[in-house]
Amino acid sequence: MPDNVVKAETGHQNISGVAFRMSARDCLSCFEAYDPPEFSPVKYFLLCRAIELALKVLHLDNNDRKFVKDKLGHNLTKSYEGLEEDHKVLSSQELELLKKTSDLYESRIKAFEYIQPIHAARGYTDFPDLARLYGIAKKMVEYVERFQKENP
Repeated sequence: MPDNVVKAETGHQNISGVAFRMSARDCLSCFEAYDPPEFSPVKYFLLCRAIELALKVLHLDNNDRKFVKDKLGHNLTKSYEGLEEDHKVLSSQELELLKKTSDLYESRIKAFEYIQPIHAARGYTDFPDLARLYGIAKKMVEYVERFQKENP
């Protein structure tokens, strides 16, 4: 009997990108299905989370999860601006809206997670246009779905 021994080595498959894409799509679907009887910041949160996860999908193509978590966090602007140029699909107007939204969304303010008296007192006029934000979220989620299908 030969002395050939085949050793199976462990492999590593980063499934985070696929999981994040699915979660981004789910957040977008939840937004589309959610119809509260009155104003709700939850709709903004769902769109922002969909955008955040879609952006992270693109970063995970070249970076590990720790980098994405530690360097990008919840900052939508930083995450978008850190993309490779061929992934930057937003128009200049969409990018401006994303920047405004990022300031309200990121961890230090969390305006879409916690009702803040100042925003309520202003009638939420500081919040971005929901229809335009939806357009950005839909564009980014559809982009990452195409990207992952073309680059399995």
